[in-house]
Amino acid sequence: IMLLKSLPDLRDKKVQSKLTLCKKPTPSWNSYFSQYNNVLQALINIGFLNKHTYFREFAMPFLFIFRHTIELQLKRELDNKGIQIQNRHELNINSYREFLPDGFCCNLEVLDIEGDGSCFRYISDKNSRTYFNKEDSLDLFSPIKYYITNNPKFLKMPKLRFGEEKMKAMCEYPTNICPNIGTLRTQYDTCLSLLVNSINDGKVKIDEIIIPLYFLLRHCLELGLKSNIILGLSQEASDHKIGKQLSIVLNAIDTALTEMDKNSLLYEEILDDKKYISKLVTFVEDKDNSSNVFRYPVKGANKPVELKIKDKSFLDSLVMYQECDSFLSSALQYLKYEGFKLENDEEPTRSE
Repeated sequence: IMLLKSLPDLRDKKVQSKLTLCKKPTPSWNSYFSQYNNVLQALINIGFLNKHTYFREFAMPFLFIFRHTIELQLKRELDNKGIQIQNRHELNINSYREFLPDGFCCNLEVLDIEGDGSCFRYISDKNSRTYFNKEDSLDLFSPIKYYITNNPKFLKMPKLRFGEEKMKAMCEYPTNICPNIGTLRTQYDTCLSLLVNSINDGKVKIDEIIIPLYFLLRHCLELGLKSNIILGLSQEASDHKIGKQLSIVLNAIDTALTEMDKNSLLYEEILDDKKYISKLVTFVEDKDNSSNVFRYPVKGANKPVELKIKDKSFLDSLVMYQECDSFLSSALQYLKYEGFKLENDEEPTRSE
């Protein structure tokens, strides 16, 4: 599915009001944990209570949010005790020991305890090795139940749609459902749209989840650009800076435009798409050019990040993202299919 088809009408004044920020968040370990924890609760409720949605439709972003919430919780505990926070992302390092409940590592092994969670954000690592085998299957139910049992102050287990055994079976996630970066982007799009609809339905307020919302929107954009580079140009796309990815995509577009009839409808549409995508990338990159600002509240030597968020910033980003949705889904693949030459298209390299 495309995000465009599953969002509420962003032209509606009531929708716009609900997607307008009332209070700008302050960057701290406590506020970031609280916001990610709110998203985790919202997604758990959707997965267990929504009759038309199942965890497997947004499993990868859900697992990232789940894992990242725990990382933020542990770093918040260190910060509250005045203990120096290491620039590491594993969840089983010694400094966390006193905060971990019994059975933490074995019960939450599915969350990439010894890694950094990149396996839930990307298909493969920087050496082009895929994170999961086609035969892998991830259990989501058991770690959710374990974590909530040990964190009743922060999360509540919703009533199950069916008996526990059936829900556990429904929460099995075969990783072959998400075989490439295009389907991974669809999962992140789905997750973002579910949360936007939850805001519109009054189940959560935008002020409570704005930070992870921005992360998800930025990551959707990054995956869309990378999908065009990987599937359209057969090039690697390991850089996380969306400005660099955009330059590659636009260079390919410009090459195709030289062969296109300047009086054709397609030519005009491509020019409009270039304008929209450039505006969106500039708008989002100004807020986070490294994929870190909306994941961690500090940078470098524990300096607070700058949150360049205004009351309608997210709404404006979402409107622009909608305008670019079909472009991000398959622009270069479509031009390649139609026979237009794309820059470097004859020199395929390893893809991510």
